[in-house]
Amino acid sequence: MEHISRYDAQLGEATNQEALRVRLFPLSLSGSAFSWFASLAPGSIQNWADLEKRFHSYFFTGVTEMSLSDLMAVKQKAGESVADYIQRFRTMRGRCYNLNLTEQQLAEIAYAGLFSKIKEKFAPHEFDGLAQLTRRAISQEESLNQNRNRRYQQTAYAGFGEEVGEEEIDT
Repeated sequence: MEHISRYDAQLGEATNQEALRVRLFPLSLSGSAFSWFASLAPGSIQNWADLEKRFHSYFFTGVTEMSLSDLMAVKQKAGESVADYIQRFRTMRGRCYNLNLTEQQLAEIAYAGLFSKIKEKFAPHEFDGLAQLTRRAISQEESLNQNRNRRYQQTAYAGFGEEVGEEEIDT
């Protein structure tokens, strides 16, 4: 609400020209608000009322703003993939409207919330940003899953061989 009011005050008489009002709106945005606007599908905004409604529904849903401590409390859950954890982390980051962190600081906070089996292969300061952390952590997760599957297959195969051997002795 406050942003729209300030925007209208800055536009002055131009607020009467709907097309201009819509066209200039992205220039008033920064950070997560600009990212939200840039993520809208082309042609999805038909007029000023539509833009204002979508802006309010996205940013003013009654959800309170989150803080640094809320972001730091986000941890990877049991059974949660790295990709799902990072997405949940990014969603929480998007609710920290007044938090100014570098990409490297965000990566360090997200790193702290990863499972220790994944973290043990890296140091937190190794990452320039969330994208790099995500790629490397997913790669490590896939490697751990492949090793786990190999051990399971070897155990299952070894168990199968023992059962066959026992059946051969009984006959």
